[in-house]
Amino acid sequence: MIAKKYCGGCHLEKNLEDFHNGAYQCKECVKAYKKKYFQKNKKGIQNSVIERRQNDPEFAKSEKMYAAQYRLDHKDESKIYQKQYREENKEELSAYIKKYVDNNKEKVDQIKKRFYQKKMNDLSFRLERNFVSLISQMVKKGVPFKKDDIKYLGYSIFELKEHLEQQFELWMNWDNYGRYNAKMWDDNDPTTWKWNIDHIIPKSLFKYSSVEDDSFQECWSLSNLRPYSAKLNLIDGNRRKK
Repeated sequence: MIAKKYCGGCHLEKNLEDFHNGAYQCKECVKAYKKKYFQKNKKGIQNSVIERRQNDPEFAKSEKMYAAQYRLDHKDESKIYQKQYREENKEELSAYIKKYVDNNKEKVDQIKKRFYQKKMNDLSFRLERNFVSLISQMVKKGVPFKKDDIKYLGYSIFELKEHLEQQFELWMNWDNYGRYNAKMWDDNDPTTWKWNIDHIIPKSLFKYSSVEDDSFQECWSLSNLRPYSAKLNLIDGNRRKK
Protein backbone atom coordinates (compact mmCIF):
# COMPACT_ATOMS: atom_id res chain seq x y z
CA MET A 1 0.00 0.00 0.00
CA ILE A 2 1.34 3.40 -1.00
CA ALA A 3 1.86 5.73 1.99
CA LYS A 4 -0.31 8.84 1.90
CA LYS A 5 -0.13 12.22 3.57
CA TYR A 6 -2.64 15.04 4.06
CA CYS A 7 -1.68 18.42 2.55
CA GLY A 8 -2.47 21.47 4.66
CA GLY A 9 -2.54 23.65 1.57
CA CYS A 10 -4.82 22.01 -0.99
CA HIS A 11 -6.44 19.75 1.68
CA LEU A 12 -5.91 16.60 -0.37
CA GLU A 13 -4.31 13.28 0.41
CA LYS A 14 -1.22 12.71 -1.73
CA ASN A 15 1.67 10.30 -2.00
CA LEU A 16 4.65 10.92 0.29
CA GLU A 17 6.84 11.54 -2.75
CA ASP A 18 4.74 14.65 -3.45
CA PHE A 19 6.08 16.26 -0.24
CA HIS A 20 9.48 17.58 0.79
CA ASN A 21 10.85 15.94 3.93
CA GLY A 22 9.01 17.23 6.97
CA ALA A 23 6.77 19.58 4.95
CA TYR A 24 3.08 19.82 5.83
CA GLN A 25 2.21 21.14 2.37
CA CYS A 26 2.80 19.30 -0.93
CA LYS A 27 5.43 20.42 -3.42
CA GLU A 28 2.86 22.07 -5.70
CA CYS A 29 1.40 24.14 -2.84
CA VAL A 30 4.88 25.17 -1.66
CA LYS A 31 5.81 26.21 -5.20
CA ALA A 32 2.58 28.20 -5.59
CA TYR A 33 3.13 29.90 -2.22
CA LYS A 34 6.71 30.88 -3.11
CA LYS A 35 5.58 32.27 -6.46
CA LYS A 36 2.79 34.28 -4.84
CA TYR A 37 5.14 35.56 -2.12
CA PHE A 38 7.76 36.60 -4.67
CA GLN A 39 5.23 38.47 -6.80
CA LYS A 40 3.94 40.30 -3.71
CA ASN A 41 7.43 41.19 -2.44
CA LYS A 42 9.29 41.27 -5.77
CA LYS A 43 10.77 44.73 -5.46
CA GLY A 44 11.97 44.26 -1.88
CA ILE A 45 13.55 40.87 -2.66
CA GLN A 46 15.34 42.20 -5.74
CA ASN A 47 16.69 45.22 -3.83
CA SER A 48 17.86 42.94 -1.02
CA VAL A 49 19.69 40.66 -3.46
CA ILE A 50 21.27 43.63 -5.27
CA GLU A 51 22.44 45.09 -1.96
CA ARG A 52 23.97 41.78 -0.91
CA ARG A 53 25.76 41.44 -4.24
CA GLN A 54 27.31 44.87 -3.78
CA ASN A 55 28.38 44.24 -0.17
CA ASP A 56 29.36 40.57 -0.36
CA PRO A 57 31.80 39.73 -3.22
CA GLU A 58 31.79 36.04 -2.30
CA PHE A 59 28.00 35.89 -2.57
CA ALA A 60 28.09 37.62 -5.97
CA LYS A 61 30.78 35.21 -7.19
CA SER A 62 28.95 32.08 -5.98
CA GLU A 63 25.69 33.37 -7.48
CA LYS A 64 27.32 33.79 -10.90
CA MET A 65 28.90 30.33 -10.72
CA TYR A 66 25.58 28.75 -9.76
CA ALA A 67 23.74 30.57 -12.56
CA ALA A 68 26.37 29.54 -15.13
CA GLN A 69 26.24 25.90 -14.02
CA TYR A 70 22.44 25.90 -14.02
CA ARG A 71 22.34 27.25 -17.60
CA LEU A 72 24.84 24.58 -18.61
CA ASP A 73 22.76 21.79 -17.04
CA HIS A 74 19.41 23.12 -18.30
CA LYS A 75 20.20 24.60 -21.73
CA ASP A 76 16.83 24.00 -23.37
CA GLU A 77 14.78 25.11 -20.38
CA SER A 78 16.96 28.21 -19.93
CA LYS A 79 16.55 29.26 -23.58
CA ILE A 80 12.76 28.90 -23.41
CA TYR A 81 12.56 30.79 -20.12
CA GLN A 82 14.86 33.61 -21.28
CA LYS A 83 12.95 34.05 -24.53
CA GLN A 84 9.62 34.13 -22.71
CA TYR A 85 10.97 36.53 -20.07
CA ARG A 86 12.30 38.94 -22.72
CA GLU A 87 8.98 38.93 -24.55
CA GLU A 88 6.97 39.56 -21.38
CA ASN A 89 9.28 42.27 -20.00
CA LYS A 90 10.40 44.21 -23.10
CA GLU A 91 9.66 47.67 -21.73
CA GLU A 92 11.13 46.93 -18.31
CA LEU A 93 14.32 45.47 -19.80
CA SER A 94 14.67 48.34 -22.25
CA ALA A 95 14.36 50.88 -19.42
CA TYR A 96 16.85 48.91 -17.29
CA ILE A 97 19.43 48.74 -20.09
CA LYS A 98 19.08 52.47 -20.82
CA LYS A 99 19.47 53.32 -17.14
CA TYR A 100 22.48 51.02 -16.80
CA VAL A 101 24.20 52.53 -19.86
CA ASP A 102 23.53 56.08 -18.60
CA ASN A 103 24.95 55.25 -15.14
CA ASN A 104 27.94 53.24 -16.40
CA LYS A 105 29.11 55.11 -19.48
CA GLU A 106 32.83 54.58 -18.81
CA LYS A 107 32.37 50.86 -18.21
CA VAL A 108 30.21 50.45 -21.32
CA ASP A 109 32.74 52.40 -23.41
CA GLN A 110 35.54 50.14 -22.18
CA ILE A 111 33.54 47.03 -23.12
CA LYS A 112 32.87 48.46 -26.59
CA LYS A 113 36.54 49.33 -26.97
CA ARG A 114 37.68 45.82 -25.98
CA PHE A 115 35.14 44.28 -28.39
CA TYR A 116 36.32 46.56 -31.22
CA GLN A 117 39.98 45.80 -30.52
CA LYS A 118 39.27 42.06 -30.55
CA LYS A 119 37.46 42.40 -33.89
CA MET A 120 40.40 44.30 -35.36
CA ASN A 121 43.11 42.01 -33.96
CA ASP A 122 41.38 38.64 -34.29
CA LEU A 123 40.49 38.00 -37.93
CA SER A 124 38.46 34.83 -37.29
CA PHE A 125 36.43 36.56 -34.59
CA ARG A 126 35.81 39.58 -36.82
CA LEU A 127 34.76 37.45 -39.77
CA GLU A 128 32.49 35.34 -37.58
CA ARG A 129 30.74 38.32 -35.96
CA ASN A 130 30.27 40.12 -39.29
CA PHE A 131 29.00 36.97 -40.97
CA VAL A 132 26.57 36.11 -38.18
CA SER A 133 25.32 39.72 -38.20
CA LEU A 134 24.88 39.62 -41.97
CA ILE A 135 22.82 36.43 -41.83
CA SER A 136 20.77 37.73 -38.91
CA GLN A 137 19.60 40.67 -41.02
CA MET A 138 18.30 38.31 -43.68
CA VAL A 139 16.43 35.81 -41.52
CA LYS A 140 12.83 36.85 -40.99
CA LYS A 141 11.80 38.32 -37.66
CA GLY A 142 11.14 35.63 -35.11
CA VAL A 143 13.88 33.33 -36.44
CA PRO A 144 17.11 34.98 -35.20
CA PHE A 145 20.48 33.57 -36.24
CA LYS A 146 22.99 33.17 -33.44
CA LYS A 147 26.63 32.15 -33.28
CA ASP A 148 25.79 28.54 -32.42
CA ASP A 149 23.51 28.28 -35.46
CA ILE A 150 26.53 28.45 -37.75
CA LYS A 151 26.39 24.64 -37.68
CA TYR A 152 23.43 24.86 -40.07
CA LEU A 153 25.74 26.23 -42.77
CA GLY A 154 27.67 23.00 -43.02
CA TYR A 155 31.07 24.69 -42.84
CA SER A 156 33.22 26.47 -40.27
CA ILE A 157 34.47 30.06 -40.20
CA PHE A 158 37.94 28.67 -40.96
CA GLU A 159 36.60 26.97 -44.11
CA LEU A 160 34.81 30.20 -45.11
CA LYS A 161 38.07 32.11 -44.65
CA GLU A 162 39.96 29.64 -46.86
CA HIS A 163 37.22 29.71 -49.50
CA LEU A 164 37.40 33.50 -49.74
CA GLU A 165 41.21 33.63 -49.78
CA GLN A 166 41.32 31.22 -52.72
CA GLN A 167 39.33 33.77 -54.75
CA PHE A 168 41.27 36.89 -53.74
CA GLU A 169 42.21 39.24 -56.56
CA LEU A 170 45.74 40.64 -56.46
CA TRP A 171 44.73 43.75 -54.54
CA MET A 172 42.65 41.91 -51.93
CA ASN A 173 43.79 41.03 -48.43
CA TRP A 174 42.28 40.90 -44.94
CA ASP A 175 43.40 44.45 -44.18
CA ASN A 176 41.11 45.90 -46.86
CA TYR A 177 38.09 43.76 -45.96
CA GLY A 178 35.31 46.24 -45.14
CA ARG A 179 32.62 48.62 -46.34
CA TYR A 180 32.68 51.00 -49.29
CA ASN A 181 33.54 54.59 -48.36
CA ALA A 182 32.95 57.08 -51.18
CA LYS A 183 35.17 59.73 -49.56
CA MET A 184 38.14 57.37 -49.28
CA TRP A 185 37.74 55.43 -52.54
CA ASP A 186 39.94 56.34 -55.51
CA ASP A 187 39.35 54.28 -58.67
CA ASN A 188 42.99 54.86 -59.67
CA ASP A 189 44.47 53.83 -56.32
CA PRO A 190 43.99 50.17 -55.28
CA THR A 191 45.26 50.95 -51.77
CA THR A 192 41.95 52.79 -51.12
CA TRP A 193 39.76 49.91 -52.28
CA LYS A 194 37.69 47.66 -50.00
CA TRP A 195 36.03 44.31 -50.57
CA ASN A 196 33.23 42.46 -48.81
CA ILE A 197 31.43 39.14 -48.98
CA ASP A 198 29.12 38.98 -51.98
CA HIS A 199 26.34 36.59 -52.95
CA ILE A 200 26.75 35.50 -56.58
CA ILE A 201 23.00 34.91 -56.70
CA PRO A 202 21.67 37.93 -54.74
CA LYS A 203 20.33 37.02 -51.31
CA SER A 204 17.18 39.07 -51.96
CA LEU A 205 16.09 36.44 -54.52
CA PHE A 206 15.92 33.74 -51.85
CA LYS A 207 12.84 33.30 -49.69
CA TYR A 208 13.12 31.50 -46.36
CA SER A 209 11.88 31.77 -42.79
CA SER A 210 14.14 29.25 -41.06
CA VAL A 211 17.83 28.38 -41.00
CA GLU A 212 16.78 24.83 -41.89
CA ASP A 213 15.03 25.79 -45.16
CA ASP A 214 16.65 24.59 -48.41
CA SER A 215 16.65 28.16 -49.72
CA PHE A 216 18.68 29.28 -46.72
CA GLN A 217 21.24 26.54 -47.36
CA GLU A 218 21.50 27.49 -51.04
CA CYS A 219 21.76 31.19 -50.32
CA TRP A 220 24.58 30.86 -47.80
CA SER A 221 26.45 27.93 -49.38
CA LEU A 222 30.15 28.45 -50.06
CA SER A 223 29.53 28.09 -53.79
CA ASN A 224 27.36 31.23 -53.66
CA LEU A 225 29.87 33.36 -51.76
CA ARG A 226 32.87 35.27 -53.01
CA PRO A 227 35.05 38.28 -52.15
CA TYR A 228 33.93 41.22 -54.30
CA SER A 229 34.69 44.90 -54.73
CA ALA A 230 32.66 46.83 -52.14
CA LYS A 231 31.93 49.56 -54.68
CA LEU A 232 30.82 47.18 -57.44
CA ASN A 233 28.73 45.25 -54.93
CA LEU A 234 26.90 48.44 -54.03
CA ILE A 235 26.41 49.39 -57.70
CA ASP A 236 25.19 45.92 -58.71
CA GLY A 237 22.63 45.65 -55.92
CA ASN A 238 20.30 42.77 -56.72
CA ARG A 239 20.31 43.31 -60.47
CA ARG A 240 22.24 40.11 -61.05
CA LYS A 241 19.57 37.50 -61.77
CA LYS A 242 19.64 33.78 -61.16
